[in-house]
Parts: sequence; structure tokens; C-alpha cells
Amino acid sequence: MEHGASANQFVNIERELSRDEQGSIADGDPGIEPGIKPLVVSLRFQNFNTTGSCEGHECSCGKAEQPYVVICAKWYNSDDGPEDWDQAQIDWSKEVARLQAIIDQYNTRQGIPQDAIRMRINTSKLPGWSALEFIGSTLDENRKLVLDFSDFLRTL
Repeated sequence: MEHGASANQFVNIERELSRDEQGSIADGDPGIEPGIKPLVVSLRFQNFNTTGSCEGHECSCGKAEQPYVVICAKWYNSDDGPEDWDQAQIDWSKEVARLQAIIDQYNTRQGIPQDAIRMRINTSKLPGWSALEFIGSTLDENRKLVLDFSDFLRTL
């Protein structure tokens, strides 16, 4: 478990998120939605820094907002930022590549061909910020994928 955490650390991550969430809710933030929380915990278990998420929602327009989790470099929300921006970008690229390798490993284990990918990393133009997006055909399919991928992350 080079990047993952121990079983005790997993429980601690869940507790920490619950405590953080209670404080956020008290401040008017709705907290982490229950349908995406297992993935947020599992990503943190793998030492990815998460800063936002959505479990997906049906919209009145007939198109659903699909689930996602925002992943940021550890320095992303700091006031000072990294001391060495060039090295920070190299490190962030490695983190994105590590997540992509995990997604590829999941797809291989599930027998999902490359032309049927249902997850992607949306790397924005902001340094140190990306979103893990679920792009299956339906909201229900994506919600199931969120839980399946969460379980997979726990096995690494």
C-alpha cells in the first residue's frame, strides 16, 4: 500500500470527514452528499486531496448533472501556493497520472474496452485542479459506477 492507507486510517478518514462535514453544515454548507461520500472517502484513502463533489442530480430540463469529485494539489487552497511552481506542476502531473493509472487498472479488471470508458479526468487550465467525472449513459449507471469504483479503491 504505497499510496493507500491502513484499515484504521480508512476509519479515521471517514470520521474526519464526518467531523468536517458537521462543521460545514453548521456554517451553512450542505456537506458531502451521501451518494458520492464513499468515493470521496476512498480517494482520500488513496491520498488524493478532494475539495468538492456532487452525487449527480436529475434536472427539470431532462438532462442529468452527472457525479464528479474535484481533486486538487495539496497546495491548491493555501494562501501562499508552492515555493517552486515548476516542481509543483511536475508533481501535480504525476498525481493525475497516478489517478489515470488507477482508472485504467479498474477498467481492465472490469473488462471495459478503451472505447467504452465511463470515467475521465477533466484537467482544467487551473494549475493543480482536476475533476474525476463519470460519463456513463444514465445517472443511475453513473451512481453505480461511483460505488463500484469506491470499492475498488479500497482494495488497492
